[in-house]
Amino acid sequence: MKAPGDGGSEGTEKGTVGQGRQGRARSAAPSIDPIEILVATPLFAGLPDDDLAALAARCRRWDVPAGQAVLREGEPGDALYVLVRGRLRVDAGEWALHEIRPGELFGEIAVVTRKPRTTSVYAVRDSELLVLPAVAFEELVGRKPGILREVSRVLVDRLLTVDRPAAAGDTSLVVAAVPVTRQPELVEESLRELVEAFARYGSTACGRRQDLPEGTSVAEWAHHFELASQYIVYVAGREDPEWFTSCVRQADRVLLLADAACPPGPAERALGREISELAPYTPVQVVLLHRSSEHLPHATAAWAPVLRPPASHPAWHQVRLGRSEDFRRVARLLSGRGCGIVLGGGGPRGLAHLGVMEALDDAGVPVDAVGGTSIGALMGMFRALDLERDERRRQALGGLVGSGFLFSPTLPVMSFSSGRKIRRLLESGCGGDLGSMDVSDCWLPFFCVSASITRAVSVVHDQGHLATAVRASLSLPGLLPPVRHGDDLLLDGGLLNNLPVDVMRERLDGGTVIAVDLGVQIEMRVPEGYQETPTGWQLLALRLKQRGRGEPLPSLIGVLQRAKELAAIDAERRQSTVHRADLYLRPPVAGAPSLDFRAARDLVDVGYRSALAQLQEEGWTDRRW
Repeated sequence: MKAPGDGGSEGTEKGTVGQGRQGRARSAAPSIDPIEILVATPLFAGLPDDDLAALAARCRRWDVPAGQAVLREGEPGDALYVLVRGRLRVDAGEWALHEIRPGELFGEIAVVTRKPRTTSVYAVRDSELLVLPAVAFEELVGRKPGILREVSRVLVDRLLTVDRPAAAGDTSLVVAAVPVTRQPELVEESLRELVEAFARYGSTACGRRQDLPEGTSVAEWAHHFELASQYIVYVAGREDPEWFTSCVRQADRVLLLADAACPPGPAERALGREISELAPYTPVQVVLLHRSSEHLPHATAAWAPVLRPPASHPAWHQVRLGRSEDFRRVARLLSGRGCGIVLGGGGPRGLAHLGVMEALDDAGVPVDAVGGTSIGALMGMFRALDLERDERRRQALGGLVGSGFLFSPTLPVMSFSSGRKIRRLLESGCGGDLGSMDVSDCWLPFFCVSASITRAVSVVHDQGHLATAVRASLSLPGLLPPVRHGDDLLLDGGLLNNLPVDVMRERLDGGTVIAVDLGVQIEMRVPEGYQETPTGWQLLALRLKQRGRGEPLPSLIGVLQRAKELAAIDAERRQSTVHRADLYLRPPVAGAPSLDFRAARDLVDVGYRSALAQLQEEGWTDRRW
């Protein structure tokens, strides 16, 4: 597939009606000045005027419809490109690597190396490009060899940008809000709240069909409209098909505004297919509007066939009308300002998570998404259900501390406990509502991690039965039996990923990740009198002897718990910086009992004091969210 270059029939001269590679006609877009675009591009910004003019004379404008390929892997590098407006996505095989935003140069690697393209680039939305033929660039290099040093710098900057997403304030966003409810008051209130939420972070405008001046093309009006604001919310009503089509193809995200009480039907599924045809690479998400918070969400997973989640998650947002903070959460997640917390495993030490979450609340740090492993999955579930702090304490302390011995002894064929008592505790939580809830039904986006001993991989649960997912995540080997999940047997997620910062990173489009690590580097010491091959009777005698003095003898459960932590501690040491959290909180929890939640209840206050002190010391209490 040949890119449009000098005299290429697929390119379009500026000011003319563009034709895509497949020959699809589009509305005329405002003309662009190639010199202005080149000057704004770092690679060419320092060139003399005569070189800029020579390059500009060789450039062509190219309009690319949403969903169309700009470059394909394996094609020859016969041109460089600058994105003027719109949004592009870079893919390597089945993986989406990153997005290209207006003003960015791309395609230069294949031109410089004279090797086939190694990635594919697709238009996420209707886009406009400036195309510079490779021949023209090579002529420039012949006159100015030093420009290759600038190419190297651009490449390094790009690699760093991919590893560390741009700051949220540097991004712009175009949202097409599509009402899918016949309740106009719900739509108007949600639009007002959404626009006000975005306006906290930058200039924001709401575009409606009636705002389009008579006789002006949608493309031309939208171009100037978007130049004036950082955030645009188009109201993409379906009454006018042309307007609806333009909004969807112009958007970075399509949001369906839906009544949470009405599950999707054939009309919504047809709408999903229509949007997919108009803009195949644009994420489609749903904002479920709840009239009250008396009842927990339900049937959220029914929307899955209608939606197309982005590379970052979630695909759905639970919003309670009258709660502006819910709309602010949506705005933060969409604009790359979302704050996700990751809660690690650690047995009874997990009670410290309750105190850390209370400290975050008192410090004014919002929690927009929650993830966890093992006991962190359980505590994270309470936060994702948006329980008040007193209710979180009641649920956790009442279930874990007040219920006595948590484990139901059974014939130790696969484990010492059947796990039934924990399952009953999970399903009876929140008045029994948890027994039928899906993971996606939490008020906040939530995931937990378990380990498949069948396939030796981590399993991320962001859909499926909530109680089953959490039960799998905290199934300590030997103590609890594996949980069946399709053809997998699942155990404690801490076996492979005790602090899933990397998973949260993948689910936030930029944003902030706060990790709460309960790992302890030195936990057990050799007690005096320990033999190389002790019998059970010798160990019992040693335990009685050590009672109340010296280093206590580790229990069977303690050894199992510690063995589970070792891989996680080692993985943390070797973890790549690209996945590291923005803030690590490490409550002082060393010495907590292996499985005695009653003895660990004081860790709630320990977690609160240590987290609040660190948040204040590092200036997190002064941040504007």
